[in-house]
Amino acid sequence: MRISTTTQWQTYMSDAQRASDRYLSAQRQVATGLRFQTAADDPQGAQTVISLTALTNRYKQLDANLTVAKEYLNNGESILGQTNDAVQSAYTLALQGANGTNDTAARQGLVSQINELQTRIVSLGNTQLSGGRYLFSGQLTSTKPFAVSGSALAFNGDDNAVNVEVRPADLMRVNQQGAGALYQDIYAKLETLKSNLATGDANLIGQSVTDMQNLGTQLTQLRADQGSKLQTVQSLASDNARRKEDLTAQVSDAQDVDIAEAMTNYQQNQNAYQAALTVLAQGSKLSLLDYMR
Repeated sequence: MRISTTTQWQTYMSDAQRASDRYLSAQRQVATGLRFQTAADDPQGAQTVISLTALTNRYKQLDANLTVAKEYLNNGESILGQTNDAVQSAYTLALQGANGTNDTAARQGLVSQINELQTRIVSLGNTQLSGGRYLFSGQLTSTKPFAVSGSALAFNGDDNAVNVEVRPADLMRVNQQGAGALYQDIYAKLETLKSNLATGDANLIGQSVTDMQNLGTQLTQLRADQGSKLQTVQSLASDNARRKEDLTAQVSDAQDVDIAEAMTNYQQNQNAYQAALTVLAQGSKLSLLDYMR
């Protein structure tokens, strides 16, 4: 069956258009390094990338959460340790005060040192994190938690939990529970120690020695709890980093081209496009001759 010149011309045009589309697609792959530019180019590949990217963003958010958790726990563990150091200093002073050879001046000197430790305790209790947040204010992070009121320590924060999602659907309390009561108790026991030192009553001073020992035990346990949580968070952060690396590699596999392969494909499609243009040009000449006949 004889094929008309018009039909041949349309075929040449269609072939040239398809060759042009493939050539431009190969050109874009080389230029961008991506297998596809829009979802229409590769619906399945695009959906894979969308899903993997969403999961990657989820882990990035967990990363941000873990950073917050580490800041709370690092500082919490450190401040509790420094608080314990102050309590141990008070314990040593109490032992000195229990010595019956101390005169009034010596005892007053010990009281002055306890005053300094109380100031130190208040300062530690008012520790701030990045952004000016207070470590021991509970959820009232912009409120300075501790202030001296007469011979007592007032607490202006709350004991609500600061919870952080450290892995999907897993919340961890990162602020110290009962921090207000803890620091008020330490301050009050130091105040009692001062009074006992002032009187020089060995039995009462002995009770203060026991108080300092008990506070030290309590602070050591609280510090260990913070340290244990910190280890968990650090482990989760490492796991999270590995998951993000895996997801990044999967996204790359789904959307990135092999450059060497892309260059070869580009060259092949360029040649095919040039060939299609040549055929189209020849077909155009034939069509013109047919018209002239």
